[in-house]
Amino acid sequence: MEPSPEIPAVPPPTRALRRPWRASRGVPRAPRSAPAGQALPDLGRPRRVKGPHARDFAEFIGWLRQASLRLTAAGLGYRQRIRALRGVYYGARHSLDFEKCGSVLRNVGFNVYLKGLPPRDPTGLLGEDLTRRLRDSTEVPHAGKRVDVGHVLVGLEGRLSATARRLPLPAHGGTGLELATWIGDLGGAAGLLAAARAEAPHLRAREVLFNPNFYDLRANLEGDWAGYMVGRD
Repeated sequence: MEPSPEIPAVPPPTRALRRPWRASRGVPRAPRSAPAGQALPDLGRPRRVKGPHARDFAEFIGWLRQASLRLTAAGLGYRQRIRALRGVYYGARHSLDFEKCGSVLRNVGFNVYLKGLPPRDPTGLLGEDLTRRLRDSTEVPHAGKRVDVGHVLVGLEGRLSATARRLPLPAHGGTGLELATWIGDLGGAAGLLAAARAEAPHLRAREVLFNPNFYDLRANLEGDWAGYMVGRD
C-alpha cells in the first residue's frame, strides 16, 4: 500500500470559511421510453469538481483521526466531535447531502431521528483542505465494495442516544437509528422506483436503484449496515 499523502499540521483557521455550494435539487426523472431490460442512459446529473479522495479505509481513518484531533484541540467533546463530523455529510446546510438534494426536511429528519442539534460547520476548525478531503471521500472502497462513511458516522451518533437506538417512533416504522440508516434508504428507494415506473412501467428495480448514472443504492446499503451495527451495539 502506498503511504497516504500527509496533510500539513497547520493551525486551524480562526473563523469559519463557508463555501457557497449550489444544491442540485430533486432527482432526475426516468425517461418515458426506456424499454424493459435496458439500462437507463446518463441523465446528466450536475456534478462538482472533486479533489483528493481516500483510496481505502486506512487512508480515510488517517484523515478522520486528524479531524478529531483538530476538533479536540478546539475544545469539542466526544459527542460534539461525532456530530460535527456527521454534519460534513448529513443534516445541515453545509452537508454534502444538502448540496445534492437541497432538502431542509431531510436535514430536520436526521437531527430528529438522532436526537441531536443541527451540526455546525466545522470548516473553520478543520481547514478547507481536510474538510474537502472528507467530503470527497463519502464513498470509500473496502473489500471490493464501496461504503457510505456518512452513514457510519450517523450510526456512531445514534449510539450516543438510548432513545435513538431503542425507542420506535410512532407511525414511522422503526427507531431513530433505523430510520436514519437502512429504513430511510430503502423507503426512499421504493418511492423512487414507484415514481420511475409511473413513467416507464417495465423498468426493473436494478436498472433504477443500482445504476451509477441514475441512483446507486449499493454504497448506501453498505454504509447503512455498518452504521446500524455500530450504533446498535
